[in-house]
Amino acid sequence: MKSTTIKKVVTAYSRMAEPRRTQEYLADPLKIVAVPVTTQRCFFYFKHTDDYLDRGSRLVRAEQRVTRKVARTWAKMESSRNVVTVRVVGWVNVLLAQVPWRERSLASFPSESYILKRVHLQGKEETEKRLTLREAQACEAGVAAAPIVVYFPRSVISESVLNDELVRLLREGKQTHMRYLIYCLLALPLTIPIALVPLVPNIPGFYLAYRAYCNFKAYSGARHLESMMQGDMQPLRFADLQEYSALMADNVAPATPGESERMLLDQALLPRILDNLQIHELRRHIETAMRQEAMRLEEQAQHKAE
Repeated sequence: MKSTTIKKVVTAYSRMAEPRRTQEYLADPLKIVAVPVTTQRCFFYFKHTDDYLDRGSRLVRAEQRVTRKVARTWAKMESSRNVVTVRVVGWVNVLLAQVPWRERSLASFPSESYILKRVHLQGKEETEKRLTLREAQACEAGVAAAPIVVYFPRSVISESVLNDELVRLLREGKQTHMRYLIYCLLALPLTIPIALVPLVPNIPGFYLAYRAYCNFKAYSGARHLESMMQGDMQPLRFADLQEYSALMADNVAPATPGESERMLLDQALLPRILDNLQIHELRRHIETAMRQEAMRLEEQAQHKAE
């Protein structure tokens, strides 16, 4: 589907936007949170409760086991006092800090087949059920899918900016992350000689495998986002979160047409946003986004000055 068509679809859903309160937001088990980093760029986060994962899928269960094991291993490495391990962790963290933050935003969108669909089955009595993607597709004619709500602060950012950001995010995600996934997979065999050396961990191989996984997750997230924007199975709907909007309005000047792009977030405001939205798990990722965007805007200002 062309980007212009996608924009029209998203704009159509944005007309149905309505104000929501924090209690409604917290009770919503499937949602997208928009955190404005600059006046033109947002961190989109797909937040869901665990009971909406398709636990009947072997792939989902296997991925959860592997990610838990990797997380435990990494936590042990970070707490290790071994000189070599400390250096390896430092090098890896430096590399990870250079990864564009938009990748993490896309990766928060699970593959569409991983998430159960909230649907209203239309019959003699309308009932709400949770269906897998395959089940929803099988009975698509009699299914009305509940939309996924995008919560945002209208006081500082417009829906048109959100539209543009979502289109750009999915377009870049599909193009960039599939390409990088292929690069990582092609480079992996080159690390085999290192794995054959006794007592020497194949750190490059582990890193490439991890980056391949991250790019696959981001690509899958872009595909899921595209499906929602097209409204195929579970459409998007925008909602101005009132308390969130008031918090931003009290601390940030809203974007105005024609002004230069500028930062909206800072270290003083971030903790209050995390508390308000209950998304403390994003602290590190949003701090990375703030740092990278501040550097980008500074470089742009320097180029203009020259």
